[in-house]
This record gives sequence, C-alpha cells and structure tokens, in this order.
Amino acid sequence: MALSIRRLLLFLSYAFVGSGASKGEEWKLLEDSRSEETPVQIRKDAVSPDGKKVSLNLVEFSSKDFTLKVVDQGDDQSNRPFSNLRDAMEKTGCVAGLNGGFYGADFKALGVVYQDGKKIAPYVNSNRNGLASGVIWSGVGGIHIVRRLDFKGGSGVEQAIQTGPMLISNSVAVKGLSDSKSRPRSFVLTDWKGTWMLGTSSFVSLAELASVLDSAAVFKDLKVNRAINLDGGRSTGFYLKQSDGKVTYRAEMSPVRNFLGITRK
Repeated sequence: MALSIRRLLLFLSYAFVGSGASKGEEWKLLEDSRSEETPVQIRKDAVSPDGKKVSLNLVEFSSKDFTLKVVDQGDDQSNRPFSNLRDAMEKTGCVAGLNGGFYGADFKALGVVYQDGKKIAPYVNSNRNGLASGVIWSGVGGIHIVRRLDFKGGSGVEQAIQTGPMLISNSVAVKGLSDSKSRPRSFVLTDWKGTWMLGTSSFVSLAELASVLDSAAVFKDLKVNRAINLDGGRSTGFYLKQSDGKVTYRAEMSPVRNFLGITRK
C-alpha cells in the first residue's frame, strides 16, 4: 500500500512538472513599453521556456471612453471602398483598429457582421473549426466577447463580428487549441473590468498565443479574462493614431473583408 502511494505521489509530481512548461506563467517578459498618449500603445516581448520569442503590439483603452466600430467592405472584392486598414480607419474616424473576421474565397464573411446597427452578413450556426465559435460585439451594455451560442443578436447590437476561436475564457487559457501553423495573429482581450486591448502578435500558434495572454509574468498589471482570435496570417494589420497625432501602421498583406476599429464616445 505504501509503495502504491509513493508511486502515485511520484506520478503526480512528474505530471505537475510536465504540465507546468505549457502554462502561461512560465513565459518570461523581456521588454515592456507603454506610451504616455491615449489610446495607450504597448509593446511586449516575451520568451517561452523552450526559447520561443513573441512580440505583442497592443492598444489599451477603456470601454468608458471608447466603443467598437465595424468597417465592412461588402461582398465585391473588386469594388472595395477602402484600399487598406489605414484608409478605412482614417475615413471612418477610428483612432485604432485591426483586420476583422474571416472570409471565404468569394470574399463573403464567414459569420455574422453588424455595422451601425444593421446586420449585413448572416449568423453561422457552426464552429467552422473554431473560426466562428465566438462573437465580439458592442451595443446594449457596452462591449462584449461571448461564445457563439450566447449571442442573441437583435436591436441591441450596434457592431459585431463573428470570429474565433476563443483564446481565454473566464481567466483561463482555452484547452485544445492548435499548436501548429505559426503565423502572425490579431486578437481582442479584456479584463472584464472595463479595460480592453486590440492586439497583434508575431509568428505564434493559437495555443502559444493563448498561453502568453494567460501569463501573469507578461501581463503583470492586468489579468486577461476573455480573449478572442481574429483573422490573422496575411490579413494581420495594426493601426493607431494617438492624441499627439503620431500614427503607427503595420499593413496587412492581402485584401480584407472587414476591419474592427475603436472610436471615442
């Protein structure tokens, strides 16, 4: 009996050590910088226990002062109203933004899209490999990140993009995310206390991104409660115009169906 208990304790100790390397808190922060202008621009560089490095470009804002703005281009790729992310943000009064949700080869959105209270693309009632498993939306009650089945739609929705997968849910990194296909990523996160961030990353897998967003070492002053992935890869774009007029723009590499920006209330 004593031998069995010893073996069990030994097994549990190995399991704990083995699983620890994948936890977010195992990441180490290499550099962290913040601007003094608003919205706040943040740059974080981190490294995993196995030496994988990642850079995060973030825009931090309060939902008390800013709200979401969806800028959709419609189904006709040959007749896009905006040439790129920067053009879309500047012509619609957004102070910061990213590329938006996923779209097909026909340029049609792969999930529900609301723009200024109007539903312009239908809801998708399937996960589509996780790419339509959640919705980020604003309207009644402020800004929300919810799972697909919890999105009700209707007159209370002003802006919405169906996307995914969820990366962080209830302050825990989502399990089962892909650990392959390392590529640039774009995402939205919140502490669910009024602080939000739009962000892009350097080349990482979905599992790696969730892990670094879950890291207490990388996010020392903010515990991420929810985070959702947007269409990354060649679509990844980042725009920010701060209150001093300084513009940061990292261009997307392919046409994008829609964009997700923020505007002052």
